Amino acid sequence: MKMWKDLMMVFVVFLVVLSVNAEEDEFYVYDVELNGLGGFATMNIDFKLTGEVTNLYPYPIFVTTPNKILEIQDYVICLGREDEIDYKIKSSNYDKYMWVVWDLTPKHLQIIKNPYDLNDFCYDKSLRRPKHAVEVTLNEPSAIIQFTKNITGGEISKSEMYNYGDVWSITSPIDITTLNGREGFWIPPYTTYKISIDGNFKGYLTYNDHSKNFDVGEPGVMSNIKVLSLDKLFPMAQRYGIKLDNFKLYVSGKITKNENTEMISVVIPTPIVLKGYYRLIKSADIDVWVPSYNEWVKEHDSKIMCRDVGASDDDVLNPMIDNTLSPKIGYDISIAPKLFDVPAISYTTTSSEPLEFSYVMYWKNDDH
Repeated sequence: MKMWKDLMMVFVVFLVVLSVNAEEDEFYVYDVELNGLGGFATMNIDFKLTGEVTNLYPYPIFVTTPNKILEIQDYVICLGREDEIDYKIKSSNYDKYMWVVWDLTPKHLQIIKNPYDLNDFCYDKSLRRPKHAVEVTLNEPSAIIQFTKNITGGEISKSEMYNYGDVWSITSPIDITTLNGREGFWIPPYTTYKISIDGNFKGYLTYNDHSKNFDVGEPGVMSNIKVLSLDKLFPMAQRYGIKLDNFKLYVSGKITKNENTEMISVVIPTPIVLKGYYRLIKSADIDVWVPSYNEWVKEHDSKIMCRDVGASDDDVLNPMIDNTLSPKIGYDISIAPKLFDVPAISYTTTSSEPLEFSYVMYWKNDDH
């Protein structure tokens, strides 16, 4: 009788465990379709935002920081699909935010969802587009996950997940504490703290159209940039006696030609700018920069227009020659351009070596 009771107890425990696992593994991953990969080049951007935050009041102020939870989704992989899914992820460099767990049987697919994306304090801005150029966009890859409700397969449902590659984190102040359950830091009366935020974003550069006939190749132009807004980062600063000043945006980037093309010819404005900046200093590869994106667009379109009206013999014989794509060397771009007339990278290359560039933008409080 005792043995029967023990067996019943084991059976009940088994049912409970099975029920919990079934609830956790409501869907099984059958396949992963990777989208947005390739393009003709990749671009990676890292940035650091530093600045001063001052308490103007005679009492301490508690400044809250975004309190978000890093979410990791865990799914069991259908039997017989582990190697194929792992191969796709590894070969497509998805393993930074999506990976296969090998030390579990059956294998698991885990997906990171980082809630700290750049939409917290950035917005996208479209610049003037040239009339005679190929539009280039920076695409973030996505993955369509195919799910089943049976570990061996069955009816499939799909869900699309994007690459959470545009992320940021607070690197100082490091003495984060809590007040009423909310994370943040204290600023004593009439005290200035230095704050630092790191971030990055990446993607594939792709053309938006394809040739349907014999035509003259035109340069690729990316006309969208990200604008970092201190108003979005500190929306209540002025109202609560917090002064912002002496902010700097340090940006370093890398553009790498992919193997599927022999040459690239692109014009890319500064990929991310600090809203209201008064100065920009570029610190590397000065021979690939033009001081004004808008002036490049104007000059490029005017040259094409002149050719349409009455091209010279040289232009007819050399329709792809465009001096605006040639590097300009030896000028100072430490200027204060209008907000959305930013410097741009303009270069042509056949090299597979990455083009590395960097610049610094300065912002200061005008209410001195």
